[in-house]
Amino acid sequence: LTLRELAINAPTSFYSKTNQMALGGSNEFFEHILPVMRDPVPLVRATAADALAECIKIIIERRHRSKTALLCKLYEGVLEGLNISRKVLASSLDTTEDACIHGSLLIAGEMLKHARDFMLPRFDELCNCILSF
Repeated sequence: LTLRELAINAPTSFYSKTNQMALGGSNEFFEHILPVMRDPVPLVRATAADALAECIKIIIERRHRSKTALLCKLYEGVLEGLNISRKVLASSLDTTEDACIHGSLLIAGEMLKHARDFMLPRFDELCNCILSF
């Protein structure tokens, strides 16, 4: 919740935390948000998705230099989460895997809402992956 509010009310400061990837550095926000998107508590995942949505908006609006790299990292996280869940679901159903699936779907939803141009060529692949459940 704090990250979402920071992104809304101090976008310049927040942007600086996502801008380091272009310089060969890490991306502090994405490194921390992806594990939270798979938290066992649904409210935590939903709140993290809100923060992620604001981050994607900032990246798209400011025409981030490494926008594609950042979005690719998110998209890979979605596919990874869905593929891991599919393998585990074949053996047993676990609440951790439910969280992984839900988190991946939340990320995909935010990307579809805010990064349409990036998602358009990947839409069929994403739909096939989701519908395979």
